[in-house]
Amino acid sequence: MIDELQGIIPQKLFKNFHGSSLLSLIQPFIAKTCYEITLNNPNLSYQEISYLYLKYFVENAPLSAGFLDSNLKFISLSSKLFNQITNYYPEASSALEIESASFFEIFTQCPNKIKKALKDNLLGQEVSHNNLKYEINEGDIRWVKWRSVPWYGIDSKPLGVIFTLKDNTQPYNTQITNKKLKQANEILENFSMIFSHDIIQPMRQIANFASLMKDHIERQNYQDEFLDFSLEAINSSLRQMQIISEGITLYSKEGKLTSNKEAVYLNQVLNQIHGSCFENNNIKFHSNISEDVILYMNAASATQLFQNLLINAVKHANANHTVIILTAEKGNDEQEFIKFKLYNHGNEIDKELSKKVFAPFVSSQKDGAGIGLMICKKIIDAYKGKIYIQPVTNRGTVVTFTLPKYDEKKIKLEKAS
Repeated sequence: MIDELQGIIPQKLFKNFHGSSLLSLIQPFIAKTCYEITLNNPNLSYQEISYLYLKYFVENAPLSAGFLDSNLKFISLSSKLFNQITNYYPEASSALEIESASFFEIFTQCPNKIKKALKDNLLGQEVSHNNLKYEINEGDIRWVKWRSVPWYGIDSKPLGVIFTLKDNTQPYNTQITNKKLKQANEILENFSMIFSHDIIQPMRQIANFASLMKDHIERQNYQDEFLDFSLEAINSSLRQMQIISEGITLYSKEGKLTSNKEAVYLNQVLNQIHGSCFENNNIKFHSNISEDVILYMNAASATQLFQNLLINAVKHANANHTVIILTAEKGNDEQEFIKFKLYNHGNEIDKELSKKVFAPFVSSQKDGAGIGLMICKKIIDAYKGKIYIQPVTNRGTVVTFTLPKYDEKKIKLEKAS
C-alpha cells in the first residue's frame, strides 16, 4: 500500500512514520486520506499536505492521540484523548479550548519524563515509556503508556509532535497485585517449611519427654498431685499447640488441598478420628453416615476438616451431658455434592458471631485461637462447597456444609477426556 502511494504523495511525508511503531496504527487511514488530499489539492505544498493529513488522522484516530506544533500547542486531538483529559482534569470544558492551549496548560501535573520526551521529539527523536507514573492530583496516581514521534517539515526539521497516551492503570495495578500475591504465596510456602522443622519438631520432642516422665513416675509409684497436675497441663497445652500448628501448616499449603483426590469413605475417617475428638465420656456421638457416603477429596484434607469440626462441636457442647449428631443428605444421582449437618446440642451461637466465625482468629472462647473453623472454610472453599453456621432452638448450634460426592462413572469420563 505504501509503495502504491509514493508516486503521488511526497516522499518525505513518510518520514513522519518510517520505522515508527505508529505506522501499523495509521495504515488504514493512508489510502483514504492521503490520496484524497493529494488529488483534491494539487497545488498544496508538502508541508500543507502533511499538516492536513496528520490533523485528520489524529482527529479520527481510534486511540488517545494528539498533534502539537513546534511550540507544543495543540493542533488537533482525538475524541478518546479529549475524554481522557476531561477525566483527569474536569475543568477542561471543550475540545476547542484545548486546541488553542499548550500541552503543559492542559497537562498541568505532567511527569518530567514526558516533558523531556517532548523536547527530545523536537530534536528528532522518538520516545516511548511503558507504565509511566502520572500523579494527576495528590493521591490520584495513574500509570500511562506514552508514545511520541516528531512531525517533520520539508527540510527534514521537526515542526511538531504526534503522541499517544494510554491510561494503563487498571492492568498495571492488576499485574502488581498478582505479583504481590505470588510473592505472598511463596513466603507462605517457605514459612510452612520453616514452621514444620523449627517449631513442630521441638514440640513433638517435648510431648515425647512429657510422656516418658509420666511413664517413669507411674513405674516408680511416685504420688505427687502437683506433678500430675503439671504434666496434664503440659499435655493439654501441647495438644492445643498441635491442633494450631497442624492447622497453620495445612493453611499454608496453597493449591495442595485438592491434590491427589481419591474416594474417601467417610465412616473410616470418623472411626479414625473418634478417639482424639471425644475424650470426654459424657459427650456421645451419633451419625446416620452409611457405608456408601463416599467423598471425592484429598484424604488428609478430609481428615483435618472433620476433626476440626467435631473438636469445635465438642468444645461448645454442654460439658455435663450432650449428644453430637452428624447427618448426611446424598440427594439424587445428579447432585454433585453431599449436604452435611452437625448439631452440638449446646449453647446457641450468637447471630452476630455466626457471620464472622470463619474469619481468622475469631473465637467465642478465651482459650481459642480462632483457626479451626477458618481452616474448615478454606478446605470447603477449595472444593467449591459451602459452609455456614446458625443457632437452632433446642438443638444448640448447627453447622451446615457441602462436599463433593465420589461418582466413579463421572470421574472416569473426566479422566478419559
